[in-house]
Amino acid sequence: MLNFTINDVKIVLRDIGEVIELFSLVLLIPVPLALYYGEGISAVEAYVTASVLGILTGLLLKRLFKNSGESRTVHAFTATTAVWILCPFIGALPYMFYLGSGPLDAYFESVSSMTTTGLTMLGFELPKSLIFWRSVEAWIGGAGIIVLALIGIFGFTKSARLSEAEGREERLRPNIIKSVRMVWLIYAFLTLLGVTLLLGTGMPVFKAVNMSMQGISTTGLAPAEDILLYPGSKLCLMFITLMGSFSFLVHYKYMKGRLGAYLRDVQVKLILILALLAIILTIPQFTKMHGKTGLEDAAFSAVNAITNGGFQAFDYAPLGSFVVIITAVLMIIGGSTGSTSGGIKALRLWIFLKSAYWKTKEFILPSKAYFPRKIEGHNINDEDMNVTFLLIILYLVFLLFGSLTLVSTMPVNGEQAFFEVASAQGNAGLTMGITGPTMPPAAKVMLCLNMIVGRLEIIPLLIAGGFLLKIRRRD
Repeated sequence: MLNFTINDVKIVLRDIGEVIELFSLVLLIPVPLALYYGEGISAVEAYVTASVLGILTGLLLKRLFKNSGESRTVHAFTATTAVWILCPFIGALPYMFYLGSGPLDAYFESVSSMTTTGLTMLGFELPKSLIFWRSVEAWIGGAGIIVLALIGIFGFTKSARLSEAEGREERLRPNIIKSVRMVWLIYAFLTLLGVTLLLGTGMPVFKAVNMSMQGISTTGLAPAEDILLYPGSKLCLMFITLMGSFSFLVHYKYMKGRLGAYLRDVQVKLILILALLAIILTIPQFTKMHGKTGLEDAAFSAVNAITNGGFQAFDYAPLGSFVVIITAVLMIIGGSTGSTSGGIKALRLWIFLKSAYWKTKEFILPSKAYFPRKIEGHNINDEDMNVTFLLIILYLVFLLFGSLTLVSTMPVNGEQAFFEVASAQGNAGLTMGITGPTMPPAAKVMLCLNMIVGRLEIIPLLIAGGFLLKIRRRD
């Protein structure tokens, strides 16, 4: 049995320090905005103090453990898990220093933004620099904190391991660093495209920038009135969140001149088919409740659920159980692998469905019959199927546990709790109105865990837990 020593812990802490140091620099981005909008010295102090504390923490970890040794895969998975738990603490500091928010509410807000979920404890009436900070956290979280940290600061081997641990196995270029830079170029281009489209609806620049960052990161942390106020904004946001939910690899192929890349991708097709099916099924209820805007609202709801975009322009409670359950299922499925979306992911759903089909064929055909098991030209072996089944089962277990926690700590029914937890763990951000500052601490902590589980896709958390349980002192 493999045991880990205190030196392994030092390696993990050193790697965590490197990421925290770089992430803490990002806290300085809202400072010019705070000055421009005249928010005063207290706003500047909040961001600068948070940044300095984060940088000092990162430097301390790096200096203390700089000679600990080379990182291995288990270190990368453990460090990645720790980063997604610890960086939101740094990101929460401006809410505490500037607004005076409680530590748990501030942490929830930071986790929600960074995991691109979009549930909120603090609401939307915030200083502009804090609104922008939430968008920055979401935008960075969409591409991945580790992806940010890989830009030139780690060696090739460590970069590849950290990227894999964050669920970014797809490479756009042969070199991992070049792939990361290409991800950011595509991400920035799509964000600017979103800003341009939203400006075309008459939306002011500040709102358009924030909405685009929230949209392409599939976070959707925006008030309903901002969505409803500008004609055409729903259509623009649906397009932006769809782009965020498609794999960066597909965007790269298209930009390299493969014009049919989107239509040939199995995940894109599955996302669009599921969205269309949901629209068809929910149109009658939306039309009954919303009248002339029924079709538009059904489409907006379906797209924001399947992409985990999370923009919400209406209340789900009056729409009834049928719409609520369909929306929750879409949030659980989510977008493509290698995208900013959460959820189980369309590819895993397709592998699950194809596996059922292949198993049926095995029962029907003679025992010695052979048939290929491929998806998009890639062979799918038993290990691939087993890992997919394991992830789906564990995903549902966490979903059930979160729902039971909400039901046992709050005056809500099972349907409401299931929807809210499906939204948190799917990193979607749609809400039945349950999430808010009056929630019991246990419910807030549970939803934070669900959001992180959804963003990390469970396996890194299990590896990190196993790492901690097997630590032994060196004899």
